[in-house]
Amino acid sequence: LVVHGAGTQTSKKLHRRRLAELRTNLDTKLLGLHHLHAACASRFGRTVPFHVLTSAFSFIGNDGQADYGAANEALDRLCAWVDDVNPRAHWCSVGWLAWDGIGMTRGSEYRVLGASRKLRGIRAEEGEALFLQLVDGQPREAINVQLTQNEREFYGLRILPEAPVGGTAPRPIVREVRVDAES
Repeated sequence: LVVHGAGTQTSKKLHRRRLAELRTNLDTKLLGLHHLHAACASRFGRTVPFHVLTSAFSFIGNDGQADYGAANEALDRLCAWVDDVNPRAHWCSVGWLAWDGIGMTRGSEYRVLGASRKLRGIRAEEGEALFLQLVDGQPREAINVQLTQNEREFYGLRILPEAPVGGTAPRPIVREVRVDAES
């Protein structure tokens, strides 16, 4: 089992970010996972289960962290692709909520932002219990985003119903979006 949870981020609007900052934030997550995977493949010669830790707030869209969110989204999609190509590989991503005063949430910026949105970070003992649940079994889906009722209410998110026994789950909405440098 490999747990990859490396990350760096700089909270800035994208047009104010330097290219070096963008590369650092993307490389920490994406190249970091690439190097871990290559090292495991060379050392063990077989598929190793990966639990990739991303961010629920990247999924939702955190202010000033477009590159951090993009890196996490890429990791989510990579886990889904690996799971689709080789379900026995046991790759999954888990979008964690913010931790209370741990890691990148140590600064007062996160406490103030959370309070303004009526959200709170996960306490260490809660995170430990959630992580132990995760590694105790295999998640049902390749991409898992943790959200409390408060997050769902604040961001206006709804949970799709589970598929009835013998039925099919609701399909995601696919929308094509054109992105270019001018717009």
